[in-house]
Amino acid sequence: MAPKLADALEQLLGKKGEGLLAEQVRDPRVAGAQLHGHGSNYYTKPRPDGPWGPGHRTIELLSGHLFVDVLDSRIVMIEVLHRQFLKVV
Repeated sequence: MAPKLADALEQLLGKKGEGLLAEQVRDPRVAGAQLHGHGSNYYTKPRPDGPWGPGHRTIELLSGHLFVDVLDSRIVMIEVLHRQFLKVV
């Protein structure tokens, strides 16, 4: 993950009162990345075949651009939409 993106995630999660999640951003365990037509997803554990299940929530950090999926208080996926956003952070 790009250092500027990690910086932005830490800052935005902190502003949302998610300090414990902000501390996880630089965890080097990324299980995979998936690029798609308009952005990318970063996984910290393998993506399930279906929904993440109980204990899952999504935090929208920047409207329509940046989302963090959390399962049982751990970041499981970071979704960046719109590739031009990646160039900004």
